[in-house]
Amino acid sequence: GTTLAAATASTASTASTASQVRVSCLPRAYTDPHAVKAHFSFFGPIASIALSVDSLPLLRSLERQHRLAAAWRKLHTMHALLPAAQKARRAPALRRAAARLLVKMTRARATLRAESAAPCVCNGTAFVVFRRRTDAARCVRHFELIRAHER
Repeated sequence: GTTLAAATASTASTASTASQVRVSCLPRAYTDPHAVKAHFSFFGPIASIALSVDSLPLLRSLERQHRLAAAWRKLHTMHALLPAAQKARRAPALRRAAARLLVKMTRARATLRAESAAPCVCNGTAFVVFRRRTDAARCVRHFELIRAHER
């Protein structure tokens, strides 16, 4: 497997952010900001670390929750706009539809809570911001030498 030591690094393209290093090929599992900071602090003081994470499952859960909430509002609006005579006739069907929708909403909310409580998995990329540009350059040079040696 890939280790932090085998990660590749490259400097940011603009001079104003030259202390930022993009690190790729990090292991997806068990990568946290503390481990990345500890590893890269060898090159110099770290200003900040940002891990890129896969938040697609959480976004899908949020979208589902929004769709169900919209369906709930539509059901209530439809009921409110029905004439009184139709409300009495359609009440049982509307109650069943509301009950089914409430069950779906409860399940979706539980899924959303589980997704938001679960730790996000690193997608293999991190951004390390060094306090000094020279430290960032040393880091990049180190990994460029490793890559050249591997070829």
